[in-house]
Amino acid sequence: RNYVYGVLRFFQLIRAGRFLKYLESVEETLETTMNVILSTAFMRVLQMFFGVILLCHWFACIFHFIGDSSSGAYNWLVADDSMQDNVGARYLRAFYWALYTGNEGSFWHCRPR
Repeated sequence: RNYVYGVLRFFQLIRAGRFLKYLESVEETLETTMNVILSTAFMRVLQMFFGVILLCHWFACIFHFIGDSSSGAYNWLVADDSMQDNVGARYLRAFYWALYTGNEGSFWHCRPR
């Protein structure tokens, strides 16, 4: 049941494109009501930041799915002694892994404890 729900939630990715429109409307609102002008460079940095967070989220979900679906085998959940943790704690471990390896550029520093 949880896997079907996860697959169906995959279609929410279509809504990710709406975020850029939302960001533009926030920028216009700030300019008109508060006379705050955001530079193009700031907006690019903000878009890049949210892009990195979104990619890390996707990789964390994939990493968590791999560990969760191979429950009988020796996987990262077993190596990390996280099988008994709740889903939120395991997701945060997977998100940390995605953020760390994405910024580090290599897998050499990631070892099970």
